[in-house]
Amino acid sequence: MPELTQLGVGGIFAVLIIQMVLSFLKSKKPDVIKLPDSIEDALKAIAVQMDQMHEMKDGIKKSIDQTDKLYQMHDVRDLNGVPVWYVNQNLGSSIEKLADNINTQTVVMERIVEGLRNSENAHTRLEVKMDKLLRNTG
Repeated sequence: MPELTQLGVGGIFAVLIIQMVLSFLKSKKPDVIKLPDSIEDALKAIAVQMDQMHEMKDGIKKSIDQTDKLYQMHDVRDLNGVPVWYVNQNLGSSIEKLADNINTQTVVMERIVEGLRNSENAHTRLEVKMDKLLRNTG
């Protein structure tokens, strides 16, 4: 254990306490708790858990920052107090223009359909006349 020589008195005392606690826990419930085989393994496990806790802390901080940014974006309001995130200033006029264009297209389509019906009727009348002419000449 070369690491123990580098520890101070407090560090050595802490390692001894951890060793005593682990020995006590091993003797009490060996089936319930999986204990490390040595102090070094315990310290490594603690270091891994600390790293995981730091990663979690960083993730939580990032999530909080992103939530704050999203809140700030959603909290912007126009002169009427309406959140601009939800209502586009030009949305009303765009919808009106779209409705006008749809109405115009509907009128044009109705005229096209009417013209096709008239053309079909004229074509039918022309066929009837052609049949009569063919019967009269034949």
